[in-house]
Order: sequence, then C-alpha cells, then structure tokens
Amino acid sequence: MARAAQGYILPTHIAMAASAAGELDNAMARAREAFEFRDPFLIVGRYWPAFVRLLEDPRFTEILGRMGLK
Repeated sequence: MARAAQGYILPTHIAMAASAAGELDNAMARAREAFEFRDPFLIVGRYWPAFVRLLEDPRFTEILGRMGLK
C-alpha cells in the first residue's frame, strides 16, 4: 500500500499481496476492482500461487466465472 501511495499499482497486484498476507476481505475488494477495471492480470487468478487462498472463496470463483474462467 505504501508503494501504491507513490504511484499506480494494478488492483490485481494488491489483491495478490493482500491474499498472501491473509487479508482476504481486502484481497476480494481488490479482485472486484480488478474485474470492474478489466485488469488483464486477473486472468492468472486460477493459476498464480498468490491466489491460492482466494480460490477457496466462492466470491472469487464467482468473479472468475463472470470472466468465463470457471
């Protein structure tokens, strides 16, 4: 978040960091933001290790489903 105060950081990158830190609600908020802004890096959500915790959350799988990535 300190880096984001200095310049733009993609919501997906913040979601990955929040998920890895165990801040799942913050990670979900950033994942929703990434979806709304069509952040292209969200597509790696099914495969990137930093998203492992989010894959267990039905809110995240819903986002992936809306992207056609179920």
